[in-house]
Formats: sequence, C-alpha cells, structure tokens
Amino acid sequence: MKNGSKVTFIFSLLVLLGHLCAGQENTPAPAPDEGMEIFLLSIMTIFFAVLAGAAVAGIVLGMVILCGITVLIGLGIISTSVMIGLYRRSIASGFKSFLVISFIIACTFAAITGLYLLNHYLEWGYSLLFIGGIGLGAGTLSGALIGMLAFKLMGFFRKLIMEQFRLHA
Repeated sequence: MKNGSKVTFIFSLLVLLGHLCAGQENTPAPAPDEGMEIFLLSIMTIFFAVLAGAAVAGIVLGMVILCGITVLIGLGIISTSVMIGLYRRSIASGFKSFLVISFIIACTFAAITGLYLLNHYLEWGYSLLFIGGIGLGAGTLSGALIGMLAFKLMGFFRKLIMEQFRLHA
C-alpha cells in the first residue's frame, strides 16, 4: 500500500472504533417532547397559511389594478389625457383632464344607477329614457365639478407638503 492509502485506512479504522466505543455508553435517552411536534406543526401551518393568503391577496390586487388600467385604456381616458397633456405641453393639464373625465364617467354611472333604483323601489313611474337623460346631465355636471375640485385639492395638498418639508419642485 502506498502512504496515502495507509493513512486513509488507519483514519477510517479510528473513526469506526470511535463510533463503536461511543455507542457503548450508558447515557439515558433524551426525554420525549410532549406535544412539541404538534405545536411546531401548528405554528408552521399558520405561517404557511398566512404566506399563501398574502400571495393570493397580492395576485388579486395586481389583477384588479391591471383590469382597471385596461378599462381606462378601453374607454380612452388615458390616451385622451395623454394627448391633451402633449397638446398643451403640460403634465398638469393632462392629469386634470384624466381626473375630470374619470369623475364624469363615474358620477354619470352612479347617477343613472341611483335614479333607476329610486324609480324602481319608490315606484315613481318615470321612463328609462327620462331617468337616463337626467342621470347623464346630473352625472356630467357633478363629475366635472368634483373632478376640478379634486384637482384643486391635490394642488393645495402638494403645496402644503412641499412647504412643510421645504422641498422645491
């Protein structure tokens, strides 16, 4: 045998002998953990349930955001706002048009739906054409006013935050 083989063989024998001798001790067996496995399993199960719930909530939130953006693109709100902003060379005017158009559509939908429900449950007897016309007019007017008010409030709060933190735009 070569020297490297002899050293390896002797080391292997010493390790084997050490294992055999270590097993001969009269040490008491460790006390079993009473109920510890169940506790750890329940903690692990709760952790993975919360982890899975957070993942599902994140996926649902992402899908809702993507669907909202798709609806805004489909209705032409985003493209119209971008075109207005480019035409006027102002990001603020594009954002203002986005707010106003979005509020007009949302308020018109809410007004028509509200008037239809009131007509149905209070039995006013108005025709759907009349309800649609009144809801369209009221929704357009209120949506435009609320959109402009929201834009002014955002500008006010932007200035307030800039002054509070002494930031310069």
